Amino acid sequence: MTRDSGGSPIQTFNASLSSVPARIQQVSASEALRYGRESNRRMWKIFVATGQDIVEEDQVTFVDSTTGSDVTRTLQINEIRNPQQAGVIMAVMCEESD
Repeated sequence: MTRDSGGSPIQTFNASLSSVPARIQQVSASEALRYGRESNRRMWKIFVATGQDIVEEDQVTFVDSTTGSDVTRTLQINEIRNPQQAGVIMAVMCEESD
C-alpha cells in the first residue's frame, strides 16, 4: 500500500506475470446479469491455462487493439472459476477499472 497526497491508502500492484497466453472477451450484458453483476462498467472474461498464479486480488492489464487504435485496459479480477485445477482451462471474471 502507498498513500495519496491526502494520506489515504492506495493499493498498488506489482507485475508478477507477463506474456501469458490468454483469450480475452467482453461479456455481454445478459451474461453479466446472469453472473449477478448488474453494472454500467464493462465486464470481461479471460481464459487461461490452469496452474497460473492468479488470485482474486490481482489486476490484469492488456492492450486492446480491436478498436483500430491500441487502448490499454486495466481489469480488476472479481472471480476465478476452476481454481482447484479440475480442468485444463480457467475462466477469470473481471471488471474494467476507471
